[in-house]
Amino acid sequence: MDESGEGNMPAELNETNCVPSDCKVEKAGIDEAYIREALARLLSDPNFHASDRNRRFLRFTVEETLAGRGDRVKSYSIAIDVFGRGEDFDGSSDPIVRIEAARLRAALTAYYAGPGSDASIRITMPKGGYVPFFEARPGDRPAEPPETPPSAPQAPEPKQPQHPFAIMGRWKGLAVVAALIAAVAVGAYLFLQPPAASQKPLLIVDPVAVAPGDPVRTQMALGLSQSLMMAMTRFQGIRVVYAPDDARRQVIEDRLAVEGDRRSLYVLDSSLREDGGSIRFWWRLSDVRRGETVWSDAIDRSVADGTMIPIEDEIARDVATRIGEPTGLVTTRETHIEMVLPTSGYGCVLRARAYYMAISEILHRDVRACLEATVAADATYADAWSMLAFVYLDEDRNGFNRIGTAQESATRALQAAERAVALAPESETALEALMDVNHRLGNFEVADRAGRRAIEINPNNPELLAELGIRIFARGRWDEGAEMVRRAAERSMVLPPLNRFTLAFDHYRKDEFDEALTEAKQIQLPQFYGTHLVLAAIYGKLGRQAEAQAAVARLLELRPDYAAEMRDDFRSRHYTDALIDMLADGLRQAGLAVQ
Repeated sequence: MDESGEGNMPAELNETNCVPSDCKVEKAGIDEAYIREALARLLSDPNFHASDRNRRFLRFTVEETLAGRGDRVKSYSIAIDVFGRGEDFDGSSDPIVRIEAARLRAALTAYYAGPGSDASIRITMPKGGYVPFFEARPGDRPAEPPETPPSAPQAPEPKQPQHPFAIMGRWKGLAVVAALIAAVAVGAYLFLQPPAASQKPLLIVDPVAVAPGDPVRTQMALGLSQSLMMAMTRFQGIRVVYAPDDARRQVIEDRLAVEGDRRSLYVLDSSLREDGGSIRFWWRLSDVRRGETVWSDAIDRSVADGTMIPIEDEIARDVATRIGEPTGLVTTRETHIEMVLPTSGYGCVLRARAYYMAISEILHRDVRACLEATVAADATYADAWSMLAFVYLDEDRNGFNRIGTAQESATRALQAAERAVALAPESETALEALMDVNHRLGNFEVADRAGRRAIEINPNNPELLAELGIRIFARGRWDEGAEMVRRAAERSMVLPPLNRFTLAFDHYRKDEFDEALTEAKQIQLPQFYGTHLVLAAIYGKLGRQAEAQAAVARLLELRPDYAAEMRDDFRSRHYTDALIDMLADGLRQAGLAVQ
C-alpha cells in the first residue's frame, strides 16, 4: 500500500467510495444548508492549515456530492477540475490526487483534533476514495436549517503549508493551554520524584538510494546525501548520524538498545530518480520506536548541465528545515509526546517552546519552575539556560510572575543567556537568547551581532531570521524588518503567533487595516494582552466599535492600567515614537484613553 493508503485497491474503490445511488447527503441525516455552512466556516478558519489548492479540492468534492454527483468525484475529474491537469491525465503515472488527498486528510485530522474540536459538523475524507463524509456531533444538530445558506468564501492564501500533527492546531488556541497545564499537573510529582531526564532525539540519515549501475546518478545521490547531512547538522535540537549502509544502522540501533538509551529515534530515507532534464527526490521521515511514518514528500526539479550542486543545496535546505526547525516535524512530534507524559531535561525545553505558542502567565510560572529544576540538576545544559533566559525576560517585558524588580528579572535573563553562550558558543539557541536579552536592554550592537552570528551558524532556521527581523522592525527599519519576517514565514511550516505582530504592525502603519486584521486574527493568543491591544487598534481604525470595545475590555482585564502604561510598554520594547503614535491613535478610537 502506498503512503496515501490507496494503493493496490480495486479500481472502483480507488476512484470513489460510493456508488451513484449511495452518494446522497440525505443518508447522513444532515441538511445540506448546515453542511455548506460548516464548509464555509472550515475554509475561512485560519487555523485550518491546508494549501489553497487543497481547499479547492475539498470544496469541489463537497459541492459535487451535495449536487448528487458523488459518482463524479474520482481522481480523473479532480485532477482536471482542481489541479489543472490535461485530458490525457493518467493516475497510474501521476499520483498528484493521491498525494494531495493524503495531505488534505492530515490537515482535516489536525484541525478537528485541535482548533475545530468543537465543530458541530465534521467533514472528512475516508481513505479509499475522495467522496467526503459528513458527521454531526451528537446533540449539536440544529432543529431547523438556516433560511439562507451562506456561500463558501474564497479560501485565504495561507502563509504556510498544512502541518501533519494535531499539536500544531492546539497551539493556535486555548486547547494547548489545557494540554500544557495537564502536563504540569502530571509534573507536580515530577519534582518530588524526578523522572529520568529525556534527551534530544536521534536522527539516522540513510544514503540517498538510486538505481545501481549508473555512475552519474550515483554521484548525484552521493552529493545529495552529503548536502542533507550538512543541512541537518545545522539544527542543534536533533542529534544526527549518518548510516552508510544497513549494517551501520543496525550497529547504531543495537548500541542504543544495549545502553538502554530510550530517546526518540528517527530515520530519514530517500531516493533519487532522473529522467532527461528532470529529477525527483522522494524522502520519508519515520519514527523507529513507534513504527510510524511521520511524513513523506517528493520534490521535483529541472536540471541543466552543470547546475546540480545548487539544486542539491536547495533540496537539502528545504528537507532539513521541515524536519529540524523549532516548529518542524520532529519538535512538533516530540512536544506532542511530552504533553502526554512530561519529563525533565529536554522535555522542559520542549514545553518552554510550546509556551511561546500559547503564551500565558500560568504557563510561564510552571515552565520557569521546570527549567530551573533542569539546570539545577544539570548546570551544563545550554539549551535549558537559553530557554530560561527567554522566560526570565518575560518577567520584565510582560510582567509575568515577576520576582523582585523588572531590572532584576532582566539581569537574571542576561546571566542565563551568557551562561548558555559560555557553555555552547556555537549554539544558535544560546545566541538567539543573547540577542533577545541585549535588545531588551538597549545593547543593539551586541544584539545584532549575536543574531547575525546565529543565522551564519544555521541559515536554514527561519526562526532566527524572523527574530532578528522583529527587532530591526521595532527600531524603525520597517521595510527591512518586515521583509525578513515574511521570508521566514515563507520558509517555515508554521509561523509562530508572536511573529504575526510584526506583520500586522507593518500593514497597520501603511493604513492597510483589513490586511492588518487578517494577520492579527491569526495570532490566537487569548491570554496575552498584546493580542487584544492590536485588535483594538485595528478595529478602532476600521470604525468597528462593538468589536473595538470588546477588545479593549479584554485588554483591560489582563492589564487594568494599560491606558497609562501603553507608551512606556512599547518604548521599553524599543518601538519608534512614530509607530507608537499610530497605535495610540487607533486605541483612542477604540475607546482606550491612552495617555
